Amino acid sequence: MVLCGVFTTAPSIAVSATGSVALSDLIDCARSVHPLARAAVERAREARFRADSTGYWPDPSLMISANNVPLESAIDGSPMTGLQFRLQQTVPWPGKLGRRSAVGEAAADVADIEPRAVRLDLEREVALLYFRIHLLDITAEVYRANDRILSTLIEVADAKYRSGRGQQQDVLRARLSRDELRQRLIDVQRRRTARSATLAQLVGQASDWTAPPLVDVPMAELRPSLTEAPILDLAETFSPELEAARRRRAQRVAAAALAEVEAWPDLQLGVAYTVRGDAQGRDPARGSDFVSVTVGVQLPIQAFRRRPAVLSAEHAGGRRAEHDEAAVRLRIRETVGKVMRQLPQLRRQSRRLRDEIIPATRQTLAVERAAYQVDRDEMRNLLQTELQLIGRLIEFHVLHVEQELLLVELVRAVGCPRAELIEAANRPSHHGEHP
Repeated sequence: MVLCGVFTTAPSIAVSATGSVALSDLIDCARSVHPLARAAVERAREARFRADSTGYWPDPSLMISANNVPLESAIDGSPMTGLQFRLQQTVPWPGKLGRRSAVGEAAADVADIEPRAVRLDLEREVALLYFRIHLLDITAEVYRANDRILSTLIEVADAKYRSGRGQQQDVLRARLSRDELRQRLIDVQRRRTARSATLAQLVGQASDWTAPPLVDVPMAELRPSLTEAPILDLAETFSPELEAARRRRAQRVAAAALAEVEAWPDLQLGVAYTVRGDAQGRDPARGSDFVSVTVGVQLPIQAFRRRPAVLSAEHAGGRRAEHDEAAVRLRIRETVGKVMRQLPQLRRQSRRLRDEIIPATRQTLAVERAAYQVDRDEMRNLLQTELQLIGRLIEFHVLHVEQELLLVELVRAVGCPRAELIEAANRPSHHGEHP
């Protein structure tokens, strides 16, 4: 998933004296200016304001009526000519307002988690692009260095051919290998341009912005016997998805509590003051004023018929929230387990390349170069070993970047800072498997 957005102004990104840019600066820039991060903050504010607007009493109503219709009737009574002022107030059933406020607060608590989740998504996207661009830069450096080596080999092969000690096909093979290497370099530069454009969208730069050289991040030192338990403990504290699932479960509990009393009827209380005229309705000053009080209630016949279904739905929603929380915890555990199993393997592979395979390949290449110069080896073998060295150097850096990418995914799943996560991963476990 790539998060892109539109920015009104391009924020500045700090560039070091060496012309490079750090991952932390790019992350800070994306978090501060990306529209998705800002939108998440505003949605949380909106939910909080809406929560603050719940729990209030209904507004009272004031009515003024004019009664001036005297009628002739056989019933003994006086006409009700006059003015009436009525004030009426709905009184909610006890507990309704508090529980409505609790539901609104629970919804706002869920929305409060979204900005942190969006920021972590941005950090993940920026970090993934950062390390992939960094790998392309290293690959380009390997290609350029070996381009210079192949150019030297071409000069040696050409000199041997001109002196009659070599073959023209050696020169052609060396040139072909160099041309293929340069073609790969062009492809690397093209991919870097594309990923740089994507990174520009994340950090609010123009589409033609080119990412400067990136600061190399030291490989995380992880102990050989990694355990999942401390990482899962961090996830319980830091994971926004897990915290949001817990808050959604609390929201369902609040909604179920509200449903318990929602069907109970509200009371309608009213008081009226009537200015009454005389029997003929001509002189209100000679009439008899009076006060009346009304108490009303809406019969909850249909509300109580709906109540069992509403309660069952809320309880089912609560059970679903529990299962959702368990599913989030399971996904986190799956990601942690996958990363913790792969990291030691990648570490062993990269160390073997660094300490054994690459030095042996370089030694073989040096022997073959010396042998070729004294006509004791063929250009074909020399070029094959040279390409093997290129492949192994790139493989070593790929393994390094793969470790960093796994750590990026682990940081996103757990939700805590990288340094704290590495410290927890290296911490000896004093208890068994995480429950």
